[in-house]
Amino acid sequence: MSTRSDISWGEPEEATAEQYELSVGVADAMLQPVADADGARRGVYLAWERLCALGADVLHSLGGGKLHVSHESGRWQLRVQARDALPVSLAALQQLVPALPPITAVLGLSLEGQPVVLDLQQSDVSHVLVCGGENAGKTTLLQSMVLSLAQTNRQARMQLLIIDHAPDDDIRESSVWEPFQQLPHLLSPILRQVVETADALAFLVEEMDYRLRQRVETPAIVVVIDRLVSLLEDGGQPMLDPLVRLAQRGADAGIHLLTATRHPDANVLDNLLRANLNLRIVGQVADARVARAATGLPDSQAEYLLGAGDFLAVAGEDVVQFQAAACAPRDLPHYLRRVRHRRDPVLLAQPLNIRPYLAGADEENGDWLQT
Repeated sequence: MSTRSDISWGEPEEATAEQYELSVGVADAMLQPVADADGARRGVYLAWERLCALGADVLHSLGGGKLHVSHESGRWQLRVQARDALPVSLAALQQLVPALPPITAVLGLSLEGQPVVLDLQQSDVSHVLVCGGENAGKTTLLQSMVLSLAQTNRQARMQLLIIDHAPDDDIRESSVWEPFQQLPHLLSPILRQVVETADALAFLVEEMDYRLRQRVETPAIVVVIDRLVSLLEDGGQPMLDPLVRLAQRGADAGIHLLTATRHPDANVLDNLLRANLNLRIVGQVADARVARAATGLPDSQAEYLLGAGDFLAVAGEDVVQFQAAACAPRDLPHYLRRVRHRRDPVLLAQPLNIRPYLAGADEENGDWLQT
């Protein structure tokens, strides 16, 4: 934990203060009253419970941390100790790779400090299996990949289908993917139940067959499946069969799978499906046996990874270790808002001479010959 002295007082925090009818200013991580609704300069005294409630909401907007309330010099002071900065910020990393090929996701930073990106249109990394134990950072990585894809690809180029499977006893729990309902790229609302997921996968197989016949690959469709093994265990063979077909031929039709599981060694992960998820991204796992099942390599040492976004990317025998990029919870609403309201740059008309040069022009003088 470190005290954050450069808090940017943005929209979530302003909305939080307005909810409590308090106008606020920020200086050196200190929340202090500046004026009431009438504009008169005077101290604002709040009951202890009300001030603590405000502080709790501010912490929620900041994504966590610690709260200190004190009464000094005749005024209440609210001090916020925010969480440490993310090891690798998705927004900061994207500034290092401003020009990406289509359908390319940002993954993180390598040990050498180089951006690691994934071009899903390359045949040897067209489908992904992310695996690791609890707190390995699987869902965070998937979400960063989705955000980076949505940021750089419009709906006409890429569409998304997000499946966050929830067992029957967990269906009432809110999904960590819920904010992503705002993305304009979604083919459907986020899927959580077996029946609706089976229907969607059956549709994708039909779409794949149509595209293969017509030799169509656009727009790309990226299918995101969190908790893959749980989905296969509950859905059985009717769920496995379309996934195997999509893994085998989907990339030829512009359909790509981004999947994640805690159990890469589960029997329900059919060998054919596992073989066609050709890029493995592996976080910290329990032991060497699970590491081998996850990476397909005899001595990857994935069991010694640190967790919390420490991953190995494995494609065949090529291995790259990287720290996954992450989007802080407090930044996610703004990130999604930028994607929704993004506009194409305005193109200004410029004079253009389209008259071709005459045959026989002298190339040495800088002219070119058009036939």
